[in-house]
Amino acid sequence: KLGEKMAALPLNPLYANILLQSVEMECTAEAATIVALLSSDPIFYESRLNKESAARVEARKKLTVHEGDHLTMLAIYREWDKQKDGVGWCRQHALNHASLVKAKEIRKQLLEVLRSKSVGVTHISSCGGQENWAVVRRCLVKAAWTNAAKLEQDGGVTYSTVLGREQAKIHPQSTLFSRKPQPSCVIFTELRASPKRYLLGATEVDPQWLIELVPDFFRQATPAEKAPKAAPKRKTVYM
Repeated sequence: KLGEKMAALPLNPLYANILLQSVEMECTAEAATIVALLSSDPIFYESRLNKESAARVEARKKLTVHEGDHLTMLAIYREWDKQKDGVGWCRQHALNHASLVKAKEIRKQLLEVLRSKSVGVTHISSCGGQENWAVVRRCLVKAAWTNAAKLEQDGGVTYSTVLGREQAKIHPQSTLFSRKPQPSCVIFTELRASPKRYLLGATEVDPQWLIELVPDFFRQATPAEKAPKAAPKRKTVYM
């Protein structure tokens, strides 16, 4: 049934899974916003921001959520949606108003599909304010765990994806790029090589959530399994 519901959503399968898992996690309103923003055009004018005044740079910083990109996008959308002058507000924060408008329309369409007979969601839940957004991050873990990456334990800033063990760094435009220390574990939207390998759309998550929410693939390593010569006998990721 999950596959049938995913097929009903006109989305990247990863995004569709985030939306469907959010129903159980009771954060569908927030997930719909994030997925709509990911499905729209970029909302940031980074090149313009770099040329703007210090006041505009500071205005953008005030919208940043400490835990990362997905929640920052969610916070920006919520604040923009309150504005009477959305165009002026976006200009003040070096944001793309047209992309936010497009995301709002996508969000509306996604909620309509969720309520349709093919998916059958009867209630669009919300986890509430920003103080409750750990629920959204847990939803990202449950739905997008294949896009998890752990920080290498060498004191550097390189991450290793849990699937494929590909190495990459947080993208310079990410809200997490300047975090010190870097988060130990993230969920990312995209792995891009350009030519350096970067994680795009990264949000900090608790590595223990992977064990809790995806127990078929992750489990706590025993001391013996943490030893350098130890090798897993099955496809299990040890945390």
